[in-house]
Amino acid sequence: MGITLHTALVMQGNEVKVHAFPDKGSRKFGFEIGYMERDNYRPLLSTHAVYGSKEEAEKAGNDLVREVKGMDLGEHVRKIQGILSEEERDIVGKIVEDAR
Repeated sequence: MGITLHTALVMQGNEVKVHAFPDKGSRKFGFEIGYMERDNYRPLLSTHAVYGSKEEAEKAGNDLVREVKGMDLGEHVRKIQGILSEEERDIVGKIVEDAR
């Protein structure tokens, strides 16, 4: 599964929750990762229902959250900042800070 840098930064900077959901047609489960922003729920990503149980889907989601929270994304942010003008870097810096 691939995720965007923005999604990873938001996951690192917020308390995210994993929610498993069933697919009635296949009897399998998927998961969604999201967080609360003030009083609004913000979904970040969801999967297809490919897991055999609710527990398996929740474990996969929680494993992904742990992996993303453990990543050092600073190098990626610095690479982006290296190709931008000073004004653009300020904008990216603000977006990164807001995402955290």
